Amino acid sequence: MSNAKTKFDKTYNRCNEMIQLYNELKANAGENDNISQDILRGSIVLAVAAFDAYATDCFSEYFVTYIKKYGIDDSLEELLGKAGFTVKFALELINSERPYRKIRTLIDKYYYKYTTQKLVVIDELFKQYHIMGLTKNAARRSGKNVDRLLKSVDKIIERRHSIVHDGDYNDKNRIKTVSSTDLKRIQDLKILVDNMDYIIENRINPS
Repeated sequence: MSNAKTKFDKTYNRCNEMIQLYNELKANAGENDNISQDILRGSIVLAVAAFDAYATDCFSEYFVTYIKKYGIDDSLEELLGKAGFTVKFALELINSERPYRKIRTLIDKYYYKYTTQKLVVIDELFKQYHIMGLTKNAARRSGKNVDRLLKSVDKIIERRHSIVHDGDYNDKNRIKTVSSTDLKRIQDLKILVDNMDYIIENRINPS
């Protein structure tokens, strides 16, 4: 399991704790008490943030391992150039005690603000490790209906955008309700990440 996956799992657990908190408040509320669903909206935002961070963290985490095993092809050479791998940087590596650490730091900084909140972007990212169709293959490996699982993940990403950018209002300026289906999509995110991590790990460190 990658460190990125460990971090994702911790955040996923935080999401579940928020949902549990809401349920406990709701169960103990009086008839006239109004328990805001913003707690649940927060769990959705946090879950999608964890998904986004997982993709870039995982890519960066395995970068040095990958180039040591498989070398640098044209796409990775282009990536290094975008990240700031210049002639000056290369010369500095000659006298560095930990050259690979410097390269990893370079990649970390490049992807720090990189957004991967679209499945197609994640697929393009990991194509650089010659992992084709990562999200679809992860959905297939889960044993779930592939189209339904991927659509569910797309839906929760869209809902995150609605919450963050529009306050979660509908076309009639009424606040949308967070349903049990919405919360189940957080579980679907985890199912997808579990299987993505297996595929990535198997590519980087085949048994």
